Amino acid sequence: MNVETIIANAGRRNLTVRLKVEMQKGQVEAFEVEAYGRKQKGGVQMIFCLDVKSFEYKNIDLSLIRSAEMTHRMFKPRFPIDF
Repeated sequence: MNVETIIANAGRRNLTVRLKVEMQKGQVEAFEVEAYGRKQKGGVQMIFCLDVKSFEYKNIDLSLIRSAEMTHRMFKPRFPIDF
């Protein structure tokens, strides 16, 4: 499965997903997020999500996500899930 499919499946099942995101060239950070949907911003596909550790909402460029892993941790959606 590709990254986008894993994120969408996790969101639809109300399961968090662990993402590894390239923040700067060569620097990868890991986040566990509640995924809510996709959106276009300036021609870039973004994933709208909530970081479960910091409780910050993020719009992450899909092309910068290096890996995605669905967890078994369920969440109660704070917004409609749009996948």
